Amino acid sequence: MIPRMVCTTCGNEVLPSDKFCSSCGAKIEWGPGGAEPAPKLEKPAAADRLKPRVCSLCGHENPWDAATCASCGATLGSRQAAPKSSSGKPSAGKPAGAPLKFFQSGKFTALVAIVFIGLIIVFATTNRNRTEGPQQSPAQGPTSVIGSTQPDQLDPNLRHELDELEKKAETSPKDTATLLRLANTLYDARLFPRAVTMYKAYLAFSPANANARVDMGIAYFNMSFTDSLRRAEYLDTARKTIETALKYSPRHQLATFNLGVISLHTGDNETAIDWFRRCIAIDSTTEVAKRAQQFLSQH
Repeated sequence: MIPRMVCTTCGNEVLPSDKFCSSCGAKIEWGPGGAEPAPKLEKPAAADRLKPRVCSLCGHENPWDAATCASCGATLGSRQAAPKSSSGKPSAGKPAGAPLKFFQSGKFTALVAIVFIGLIIVFATTNRNRTEGPQQSPAQGPTSVIGSTQPDQLDPNLRHELDELEKKAETSPKDTATLLRLANTLYDARLFPRAVTMYKAYLAFSPANANARVDMGIAYFNMSFTDSLRRAEYLDTARKTIETALKYSPRHQLATFNLGVISLHTGDNETAIDWFRRCIAIDSTTEVAKRAQQFLSQH
């Protein structure tokens, strides 16, 4: 009767005449007489063969007879669970000779998508001049945050500042410095609809202020996230507002950058790429140009 023997690498049944395993290709080592397997060629118990094979690269549990990991594509070693760390979780060591296929997997694609969406949210910003003077450099000024705030959620000091500015604007409706400061403060407080109203009041007296127009456009952009029914309308108004700013200041780098962001949100990737390239062409050394380059690298 031919003895039943198994491959110590994969557990596949082999014959005494086999030199290599027909399942995994591992070399079969036999005893001196060839009739008995070497001591290490022991058939795994039935319970062991039912245990999942844990990938030591990603920790995914695979069927006991799997040759490669179904999650990351790494070649699985012996049919034993991955070594445990002190925390009880599989270690993250890479098995010998295992190809690193994570960057070709769906998990990596999903990670890129998450990072890309995060960049859109973080970089949909504008840097604003606090006075009516010349435009600031991209490294200065506050950063916008997507989402709106309710008046009762405001910090008491900020609420007091807004109250004072609104009173001053009511008594001096042609004081452009007050109107712009009020618009900027409302913007910083994420009271975007009210900020838009004050930007319009200011621009009625100072239509050539490209900074204020860009800020008003980004206020509309933020409003598109809080009103799904008017989302398309707000995005279109944001685009038109910032395009008007470029008529007054054709080399306004933040305007070109934000038009790229808005184009991405409307699904027009080709136009977005064009705006980001124009942004970089204005001055490739600025922070906003580097942000534009990050978007281009995703496409």
